[in-house]
Amino acid sequence: MNPALLSSGVVLILSALFALLPVVLLSDDWILRLYIVFGQAHFLLAYLYTKKAGKFNRTYVAKFLFLLIVVGLTSFIIPRNDLYFITIAGLIFVFHYINDEFKLGALGSLRNKLLLTTAVALAFTSLFLVKMFSSSVGLVYVMGVGALFFAALFAREMVVQKAITRQNAAPLLFFLLNIAAPVYLVFNENISVIQVLGFIILFHYIRWYIYYLQKFKGAELAFYLRAVALCNIFVLLVALEYMFAGYSGLLYVFFDPNFFYGWTVIHVFLSVRREDYTLTG
Repeated sequence: MNPALLSSGVVLILSALFALLPVVLLSDDWILRLYIVFGQAHFLLAYLYTKKAGKFNRTYVAKFLFLLIVVGLTSFIIPRNDLYFITIAGLIFVFHYINDEFKLGALGSLRNKLLLTTAVALAFTSLFLVKMFSSSVGLVYVMGVGALFFAALFAREMVVQKAITRQNAAPLLFFLLNIAAPVYLVFNENISVIQVLGFIILFHYIRWYIYYLQKFKGAELAFYLRAVALCNIFVLLVALEYMFAGYSGLLYVFFDPNFFYGWTVIHVFLSVRREDYTLTG
């Protein structure tokens, strides 16, 4: 077996286990608090590395300020825990979560990124519609069939190109699981949307941390470890201050769920890569 493939598989398993543990052990309230805190640390680290990479230019700042005004006002105006807002933000994150796996390695050898992410988004749409809106089973079947339709197109391409190899077998399995799992969870009444979001969000954070742990060496790795530690400690301390203040004060614009989903949308749009939305990669 290819050692690189084994390494990638081990990383995926470890990431899934670390993400699954708090989702299984904690209540929805604590899962929400957990991914908000780690999320803000993740965003802070992303801004730091954008600056370090020299990409924090006028265009980036202009995009950030535009998104901050539009998304910030939306987060402020929309009622807390609005189901539509959470669903839209969740689906935007699903696109981000799957697209990033092309860079992180799980889907690196696969083509047709837009086709694949659309299939996964349809599966998650089914899940959100049932969990958030108690939609009819008929609608779920429509979304499930749509997801399977895209999966069939993908499989056809793979067969025609004779591209199903040992190298892309693991990515194909990862992709199919991200369609099968949401469809399965639709019919599991004991699983909440917060648990689903908690798992994929924490999984995403962990994947990025491990990715850079493997990528960096020497002084660059030392800087990265310090940055991760400081960002997470700083955000944790600020979050504790917010909690001890009775969840009131200006910090709610970072830690209130509505605003966190807004920050997530901003992060996703600032992270968009043109190649993520092509039919062939």
